[in-house]
Amino acid sequence: QLLMFRGSNTVRDLIHDVDVRTADFHGIRMHKGLLDMYDTISDQSSWNTFGTPQEFEFVGGYSCGGVLAILCAIDRAIDERPIPHVITVATPPFVHPDSLDRVQDLLQNTRVTRVFNHRDIITKVPPYFSHPIADQHISIKPSQNGGWVKQHMTETYNDSLEKGEFVHDLCE
Repeated sequence: QLLMFRGSNTVRDLIHDVDVRTADFHGIRMHKGLLDMYDTISDQSSWNTFGTPQEFEFVGGYSCGGVLAILCAIDRAIDERPIPHVITVATPPFVHPDSLDRVQDLLQNTRVTRVFNHRDIITKVPPYFSHPIADQHISIKPSQNGGWVKQHMTETYNDSLEKGEFVHDLCE
């Protein structure tokens, strides 16, 4: 089974996105706003609609949804029920550099794939946070048209997927 988290699409989501204070999550210093977003969904009964996270083979997400996927995997690792594979697409950095080793230890039984576009500014901000170490990095071809907003749009990533640019890499 597959569980995917979406990116920001409400004003409330955007408020979480810009709350870049630091908070603690299982001994990990990280982006407070994104942790607050995860906290609002992790205890909801909506999990029961689709199955609990430990029942999923793949968990993934786009933009801040990728962060939620990693946090879900960390929760499952704490419960000693690791999720086998996490795929993040266009995800911003969210872990304080001092906590990267802790994340790596918790996700040692999870294969993490990070898909990004090197021209996508969202994958680089806020600059004082880091991405968790991924087992696999896949850089897509950036859009030749449009500015920084176009680089982060799902259509830029979908175009690469439709062209088969990174499908082979995901299947390795």
